[in-house]
Amino acid sequence: MSSGSAIAFLLAGPALSLLSMILINRIMGLKRAVTYIILVVIFSSLAGTIYELIF
Repeated sequence: MSSGSAIAFLLAGPALSLLSMILINRIMGLKRAVTYIILVVIFSSLAGTIYELIF
């Protein structure tokens, strides 16, 4: 596993646990929860890619 992949996994892992997704859905509603999940995936992947390019 490359270091960029590891960084992306470590950033997205806690935010996308099943318990976190259920709580976010109950608190913010389905539409905002889906938006949050998509943004976490996009930005953690972007951070991993940038980290891989720099280091």
